[in-house]
Amino acid sequence: MELIFYGRGGQGAVTAASLLVQAADYDQKFAQAHPFFGFERRGAPVSAFLRIDDKPIAARGRVLLADCIVVLDPKLPELIDLTAALKAPAIAVMNLAKEPQGLAIYERVCKIGLVDANAIAAEIFGPAAIASTNTIMLGALSAATGWIRLESILEAAKKKFRGPVLEKNEKAIQKGYEDTKVVQGGAK
Repeated sequence: MELIFYGRGGQGAVTAASLLVQAADYDQKFAQAHPFFGFERRGAPVSAFLRIDDKPIAARGRVLLADCIVVLDPKLPELIDLTAALKAPAIAVMNLAKEPQGLAIYERVCKIGLVDANAIAAEIFGPAAIASTNTIMLGALSAATGWIRLESILEAAKKKFRGPVLEKNEKAIQKGYEDTKVVQGGAK
């Protein structure tokens, strides 16, 4: 399975991908992640590429066509063409409060996992100029695809975070999982 995380610098796309690599290991799968940064980091669009498989992965580098995209920022689908990097049919896991029927991505995916990650981030982490939605979206990814178990993502968080930061991220992962609504996209 090949995934692309789309976000803005500061939202934690790279951290999400590295947590997912660790979670895949707990699920006895092989995984690798590769970040991509532009010249600007904070607030600028960033990507992280991830591969997960049941056998060792030989391919290296960026994912060109994804089985799944994870969109951390709700404004990105209006600013960036996310459809060019999708296999058909694919899955999208999106930080959106409502269905993206007016967006081009709706017609290119067979399934969409929707969660209002910005609202959850504000509730758990407090208000911020750039909401940290990464761990919320990992919970949503687990709910929408079932590719990585929720328990494995929570275990990976325990290796990465400590104290109150861990508690907040565990709550964020769980809330992302529970609040994800899965809907059918336009692709068959």
